[in-house]
Amino acid sequence: DPNAQMYVNTSGMDPETRNWQLRSKVICQRITGQNNKRLIAACDVSGQYIAHPSTNLLFLKQTRPMSTFHRLTALLNAECINEYYKTLFGEANTNITADALHFLPIPNDFFDGDSPEHQEVDRLVSTIRAHVRPGVATAEVLSSPEAARISALIAEMFGLPVSRRNERRAPDRVING
Repeated sequence: DPNAQMYVNTSGMDPETRNWQLRSKVICQRITGQNNKRLIAACDVSGQYIAHPSTNLLFLKQTRPMSTFHRLTALLNAECINEYYKTLFGEANTNITADALHFLPIPNDFFDGDSPEHQEVDRLVSTIRAHVRPGVATAEVLSSPEAARISALIAEMFGLPVSRRNERRAPDRVING
């Protein structure tokens, strides 16, 4: 991306760093300040974005379908995972380390499952991805009906009670776009 130079100086980047920056990944916010939402993740399946040092980069250890990146991003953005993180590490922790991400529980078949819930998560992620573009704020995406429904579905997969505000299905109208 020619605009990347505007934000990150890549001219002095060594080849190894360039290789891991320019590959498929999930980018996680590492420094959160005092945000209520501790974990915020974005998916870069095309490997086109250079992440800032204030992020964690998550790579898959083995070749997997692109849906794995999408599901991992959805999982990290789910309300139940954020609540679990806050319980485990405290709300005052403003630096999310890569080690902390290893403690997050994941339902056994979350990445490979093909249940109606899995299919709905995939459909909702596709809907969100179709409407995300430069200028769409993270807060707008994370507060969308689609993101709320994904959170509810993931809570259901964990066997957790779903909050009343997440029980609604996403309407036909989606993120402003």
